[in-house]
Amino acid sequence: MESSLTPGSIVALGSAMMILAAIPSVSVLAVSTRAATYGLARRIIYYLCRSKGSLILSWLLPSFF
Repeated sequence: MESSLTPGSIVALGSAMMILAAIPSVSVLAVSTRAATYGLARRIIYYLCRSKGSLILSWLLPSFF
């Protein structure tokens, strides 16, 4: 099976994919807006609770195996 992609079309496709990957989507903008709205204090609490949960989980999981 032959490919119909020429070197020029490969460069154009790669360039288009890189440009589209660099543009943030609506979901990225929504998450960034929500994070900025809730403020720094809430993010710090979230990350502290998340890391504490990971530590507890890593301590409990080896006991099950």
